[in-house]
Order: sequence, then C-alpha cells, then structure tokens
Amino acid sequence: MRPDASGPLRAPPNDRPSWNPQQPGAGDSTKTTCGVLADAGALVSARVQSRATGRRTMTSVGRSLRGGPARDHRAVPQTGCVPNALPDGEPVPATGVLPESATTDLGARPFGVYLHVPFCASRCGYCDFNTYTSDELRGASRSNFVGQAIAELKLAERVLADAAISERPVSTVFFGGGTPTLVPPAALADMIASIPVADDAEITVECNPDDVTVDMLETYRAAGVNRVSLGVQSMSAHVLAALGRTHDQRNVERAVDAIKASGMPSFNLDLIYGAAGESVDDWRGTVEAALAFEPPHISAYGLTVEAGTPLASQPDRHPDDDDQADKYELADDLLAGAGLANYEVSNW
Repeated sequence: MRPDASGPLRAPPNDRPSWNPQQPGAGDSTKTTCGVLADAGALVSARVQSRATGRRTMTSVGRSLRGGPARDHRAVPQTGCVPNALPDGEPVPATGVLPESATTDLGARPFGVYLHVPFCASRCGYCDFNTYTSDELRGASRSNFVGQAIAELKLAERVLADAAISERPVSTVFFGGGTPTLVPPAALADMIASIPVADDAEITVECNPDDVTVDMLETYRAAGVNRVSLGVQSMSAHVLAALGRTHDQRNVERAVDAIKASGMPSFNLDLIYGAAGESVDDWRGTVEAALAFEPPHISAYGLTVEAGTPLASQPDRHPDDDDQADKYELADDLLAGAGLANYEVSNW
C-alpha cells in the first residue's frame, strides 16, 4: 500500500476478507458470508471451507525460515474432492443465530460484509476454493444466485437485529470468488443496495481481467464500488498457462486502462509466484510490469499445494520453498523501492 494513497484501504490480510467463528476480530472486521446454492437447500457460508484459514499464504518467508525442514508436498493427502474438509471452528448454526464467540466485543470492532460468488468459467488446477463451473452446478443456476444472496443478507439483518447490533453501518464490503464479474453488474449493484453501508465504506470487487469493461466499472461505481482487485497472477504467458489462467498480458493492460478510464478511486493487482517453470527473471518481469501500472496496492502470494486439487497430484509441478523465498525477497525489494509499504506478509 502506498503511504500516500488516497482513500481508505481496510482490506484484511491477504486482501481477501476471511471469517472464522473461532476468531472474532480476525483481520479488521467481522464478516457475514454469502454464497447460497439452489440445490443445497440451505444457507452456505461458502468460503468457510477454504478462506477462513488463509489459503495461498506463502510457504516460506525470507532467509530466516530456511533453516527449518522443507515441506514434502507429496505427503498432501488426496481424497478426490475439493475442498477436503472444513477448517477448525464452530459450525454455522442451522437457525442462523450467531454463536456467542462471534458476538464477543462486536460493537467495538469495525463491521464488514463478505459476499462470495461461487462461480467460475473454468477451475484452475491449484484452486480449492468453494467454486463451481457450469457443469458442476447440478440444478443450481447463476440466474437465481443474486436473489438468494439478497435473501441471505436479509436473514443476516434479522440475526444482527436479534443481537441488538442491526444499526451499525458496514465499513467494508468485499465481493470475492469464484468470479464476481460473472454476475451481471446491475445484479451486483442490487446486492450492494441490500447492505446498510457507511458513507465512507470501502467496497471492493474481485475482477477477472477477461471480463472487465468500462461500462461494467461505471455501473460498479454508480453502486458505490470504490476499489477493484484484479486477478493478474503473472505477466508471463507460459506462467499463466502453468496456472491454468485464460487471460494474457494484453487483457491485463486493457483491464487496467478500463479501471483508470472509469475513474475507479483505487485498485489492487493480485500476483502469484512459484508456478512450475517460472524463473526468477519471469517473476521480476511480472512485478516490474505490475508496478508500471502504478497501482496503489499489490498483493503477492506464494503458490501453495492444496489437498484434493489437480496440482496436489503432480509433485513435479510443486513449488520450491527456497525459490519462493528468493521471489518474496525480490518482490519486497522492488515494491518497497517503488514506494509500496509492506504492511502484512503478502500485501504492499
């Protein structure tokens, strides 16, 4: 984050808000998760399975960790499903009532809403997030998702009213995924309109470079969105191919141009290092290209191997801890040199 960047920037660590009922106050706000699937027959706190424990954190940070034992990625258990298991934490009550741990000191903390859009056009081989392609929905559809998400927001409002905290305005809203840009912009605006946001709330939408247009961003802005997070990952064609990403450098350039043309107040560029075949020079080129866009914020994550993913069953493609440590140090040097302050392990 640039120290002189205008406007608030309150996204919690990893730039992707997470919520764990056992950890009230994690990050900087309490999250209400939304992500209802029609065939589930119940409310689904979609990112509890994968986000709550902080996926995509780096495997080793700097030279100080190199004395420890190397991880054997081949030991990751395979169950044939993604995600493999829920993280530690209290289960979501069937009634929707907040567990006691989630309300501890709630009135004294900033309050945020996270909305999960669990749809992707295709699944990346390293991803274990709660997402679904069209072939995996089995009776659910994108068309009825928005109405169900708004219904879950209304349920959350009733639950908060029962906890006597319904009058608190929301200071942070974050749309993550999945791919939020697969939701029609006007429908996403309807979701925002269902949230009682503060006048100075930060509202962020994760964006796929393939989908971004000026018209889309202008609709977002009119709805109150003041920040987008662009999933760049890499500026190297062969690294993007190794990650299973469908965009290319030209699409990233076009998306950033659209962000600036729309007058979006702030944006983040999301990067990943450690993919198979990525050299240190490849990574340097990605970071330097990202800096050339003059973003107010960059997130850089070390690729991790998650059980149940295609990557987990391909040990020859697993990241090397020392290589990632080198790339982390390089990123920190380049980003700090450009005036971006490192305020959390993976965020500048």
